[in-house]
Amino acid sequence: TVRPRADGIISKWSNIRRSCEEVPVSVHIPSVTICEVLRAPDCPRQVHNIIQGALVLHNEGKYELAVETYLAAQTKWLRLSRLVNTTTLPAEIELFFLHSVGEVYESAGQDTSALSTYSEARQVGAALGRLHPLVAVTAALLGNVHFHLGEYATALAAFSESLDVREELFGSSSIDVAVCLANVGSC
Repeated sequence: TVRPRADGIISKWSNIRRSCEEVPVSVHIPSVTICEVLRAPDCPRQVHNIIQGALVLHNEGKYELAVETYLAAQTKWLRLSRLVNTTTLPAEIELFFLHSVGEVYESAGQDTSALSTYSEARQVGAALGRLHPLVAVTAALLGNVHFHLGEYATALAAFSESLDVREELFGSSSIDVAVCLANVGSC
């Protein structure tokens, strides 16, 4: 086999470095964060259909209707749960709805409403304990809003919290940890 020569690799890197040095200092490349991808929990078919409708409305930019539809799905699920003598939905389900509504608010540019919704999610998630994947999701969602508000130190703290939980739960080589590291690097 033929091995590439090290000096050829070095010269390629030198060319890349030189081309980067030619970029004017005044060029600003904005940082971005990677958003969380939410997955609806297993649910009754009737609720699933309403959630799908809310997602479509969110993607179409019909934010107010999307929020109303997520809340309608939550209410429907609670009504169906009462048929089996339950008065509240489990925390994991409540978090799904809070996260979903918060993301709609983020998309609509209503950062104050998103922060309020995610703060409520943090309170609900406290019942699950610190080492729960949804607690990490809540922290990351809070980090995204703070990042977009330009509150980088607060965003960094939230992303770091999410990173700590995910590293402990999934190990350092998981995709969830990689996403957190990217977001930490954006701050």
